[in-house]
Amino acid sequence: MFEKSLLQDDLYSRPSICLFVLKHLENFEQKEPSPVETYTIEHIMPQSVSRPWQSMLGEAWEQVHETWLHRLGNLTLTAYNSEYSNRPFLEKKDIRGGFNDSAVRLNGFVRQQDKWTASEMEVRGSALANKAKKIWPRLQVDASLVEEAEVRDLQARALSRSPDDLQMSRDARRLFRLLDERIRELRDFIVTVERRSIGYYVKSTVVLEVIPYRRGIRVLLDIGLGEVEDPDGLARDANDWMFIPNSAFAGWSLLVDVWDGEKIDAVVAIVRQSVVVE
Repeated sequence: MFEKSLLQDDLYSRPSICLFVLKHLENFEQKEPSPVETYTIEHIMPQSVSRPWQSMLGEAWEQVHETWLHRLGNLTLTAYNSEYSNRPFLEKKDIRGGFNDSAVRLNGFVRQQDKWTASEMEVRGSALANKAKKIWPRLQVDASLVEEAEVRDLQARALSRSPDDLQMSRDARRLFRLLDERIRELRDFIVTVERRSIGYYVKSTVVLEVIPYRRGIRVLLDIGLGEVEDPDGLARDANDWMFIPNSAFAGWSLLVDVWDGEKIDAVVAIVRQSVVVE
């Protein structure tokens, strides 16, 4: 996400951030840093496009200009902003203080080019984004600390709302209570009430969802149809469904409908195979 934003976002519209990024790119790992405090942001391809620029950018110059103008690949630092103006690219290189004479490290790639089009901007942007990833590497967080935080959040959610608060028909409520009591005997769950369903978590992972309907309940599990022993033939392949009404989660593999209290034992046996590790 960070790299994509650097490459594709309008960086110039946030001038303080833009300057911050460019200044750090300029002086990263340099023992003799450039005096970036005196520099301003420069568009290599200018904001006002003259005929020479249109010719260089090609037939689709308007689209190229709109797309690339404020992206990282087209932005640099200079102390000669007013001198550059909207001059043609080769003039920007050759004038006094131009890119060919520039001591700004960000302009090293620019002075090596004989044209400045979308291709050059893309190459330069990618190189600068790769450098930025070294300056601001991805934050490495202890996975166990993340899970602990997620578990605390789930526990708070579980306390804030009870399954009794979820609207159900009388038949669905009766079946849910029978099933819920038996499921909770299998292991410790964190039970959260979603918009129209109940989720059962082991630590921070949801392993079971129960959805009440008018005549009964539906149980969703993450176990393949071919992996489960189901002598009563209750289970169905959830992958056959484009979507499951009222489900708050995605990626379930197994679906079991419960319309009869006499099937609770068989359903609990299926649930055990999915959520209890022997």
